[in-house]
Amino acid sequence: EAAGRVAAEALANGIPALVSDRGGLPEMVEGAGTVLPAEGPDALARWGQALEALADDTHWQAASARAQAVAPRWRSRQQGPLYAEWFGGLLRL
Repeated sequence: EAAGRVAAEALANGIPALVSDRGGLPEMVEGAGTVLPAEGPDALARWGQALEALADDTHWQAASARAQAVAPRWRSRQQGPLYAEWFGGLLRL
């Protein structure tokens, strides 16, 4: 799954998302989540550091506020018209 709904649901609930640098996940979190490498010699350490940072209340609150600010983009009333326009364009072909 290139960009699962789990990241969008986390943002909608004010939960900072930790996502890999693969697929559509970096675009989905729009700077409101932490994008981390899926591979590499220091990947595991970087994921651990990012998770550890969220244990700090000040960091959590700031990250949660960013998540809530981005979340409306993924709500159905925002996405519905975009899908309708896209599928409508296919019908007009």
